Amino acid sequence: MIWTSTTGDLPFSSHPDLRVLLFNFSLAMLVSLLFSLAPAAQFWHPNLTPALKQQVMTAGSGPLRFRRISVAVQMGLSLFVLVGAGLFVRTLHNLKSLNVGIATDHLVTFSIQPALAGYRPDQIHDLETRVLQSLAGVPGVRSVAGTNDRELADTNLSNNITLAGYTEKENENMNVESPSVSPGYFSTMGMLLLAGRDFTEQDRAGTQKVAVVNESFARHFFGEPQRALGHYYGKGGGPGVATDTEIIGVVTDARHVGVRQEITRTTFTPYLQELNPVSMTFYVRTWQPPESAESTLRSAMQALDSKLVMDDFRTMQEQIDDNLTAERVIAILASSFGVLAVLMAAVGLYGVLAYSTVQRTREIGIRIALGAARTSVMRMVLVEVLWLAGVSIAFALPASLLLTRAARSQLFGVSSSDPLTLCAATLMVAAIAVMSALLPARRAAKIDPMTALRYE
Repeated sequence: MIWTSTTGDLPFSSHPDLRVLLFNFSLAMLVSLLFSLAPAAQFWHPNLTPALKQQVMTAGSGPLRFRRISVAVQMGLSLFVLVGAGLFVRTLHNLKSLNVGIATDHLVTFSIQPALAGYRPDQIHDLETRVLQSLAGVPGVRSVAGTNDRELADTNLSNNITLAGYTEKENENMNVESPSVSPGYFSTMGMLLLAGRDFTEQDRAGTQKVAVVNESFARHFFGEPQRALGHYYGKGGGPGVATDTEIIGVVTDARHVGVRQEITRTTFTPYLQELNPVSMTFYVRTWQPPESAESTLRSAMQALDSKLVMDDFRTMQEQIDDNLTAERVIAILASSFGVLAVLMAAVGLYGVLAYSTVQRTREIGIRIALGAARTSVMRMVLVEVLWLAGVSIAFALPASLLLTRAARSQLFGVSSSDPLTLCAATLMVAAIAVMSALLPARRAAKIDPMTALRYE
């Protein structure tokens, strides 16, 4: 028997793309040349008088003002990236902590394809029954069940239905999820029975067709779960549909296609009444940690039939993580870019402040010589930083609110204007700005007035 495990498909390819590489290289060269123009222009027409002095007398020159504006823009962009990263991280946290309607602890899952092992369609029902019985006897197994439609795996078996005695509203959606499941499926998955009964081994081909519906189905068509019992429906639409399936139970809602997807109306039918069985996914709830149950389950399946392939063997928590692969990758990338943007802004801010402090050496020396406290000098530098950060935040926050609205469809459980995320990103940018200014501020406070005033 072969054991296989797969990870979720990423929303992009990890292979290098020549077009992307060429674009990034061209963009890097263009930006490098563009930001080299200002220093080149200064060297083209140099001002020799200040250059021959040890210190420059003023800090209010045009180039320094341009540098400050550039750093302010950089801090604003880093704030925008941080806001986006915070929203995606909160989205991932909300999805991972969401109650999907299934008890995911101590639950493992795998699928089999009987046809690949040489089983004919008329042998599949008997095989699936033997698999359920074999796994139920494995030490450490609490319960086992199966379905032909995997949970939270982006799969969807659905069809239209016709309800006996129900008048459809105009343009009403009569499409429902329609998986086939084994007896004990709802208890194994942790879905509570609200009304009626579960399936039994007697619900098989040749007996009355029965179904269990979810709470959303019952409330939409009948108002409350208990009233759904005893009603009949049939698969398909139109006047000629035979409404020969009786609703015998109602269970709690659970998300099926994916964690993000809304709960849909669902009808569950017994797998023994399925006409064309193909494959089945099994769910095994264990007493011990699910990771330790792999070897015993593989041994049980090996003893049953060594030709059967256990496909997609994983815990239910791994299945949920796999379903959230795209969200996790986006959150990691956004966070990485946010941290990188903040670090680059910090480096740029430190450079501008260090240069500004050198430019103002004579001014600072005069202030200290006239009795200014060194703490007031540090405060002067920090005020300049806070002014730059305040201006950049004042412009970046409204822009972030506008631009993050475009990503609303990618968020879950959090608003694009989430106050917590905005405040956290703002405080982080302000804190990084202050930390970047501490070293230049300390250097400014330690300036020796005699050295600063040595040359006129």
